[in-house]
Amino acid sequence: MQFNHNFVNVLYRGDVTYEAFYSFMDCMKVSPCPGWMTSNETRRNETSERAAELSEALKKVLKSAIISY
Repeated sequence: MQFNHNFVNVLYRGDVTYEAFYSFMDCMKVSPCPGWMTSNETRRNETSERAAELSEALKKVLKSAIISY
């Protein structure tokens, strides 16, 4: 996913970019999803990779549970 640093955050007056908004929330330790809501592309990619790994693990657990049921 490409992050647009100049995109204006619609939650505010129009002069706050997503990058600034996400950085502020991260600094205040109030971000609801710091792994994805960040301007750090590496962090977003790592979060997406981990989410995919966890989704695959859940599929395996469910498949195992269905088979053993």
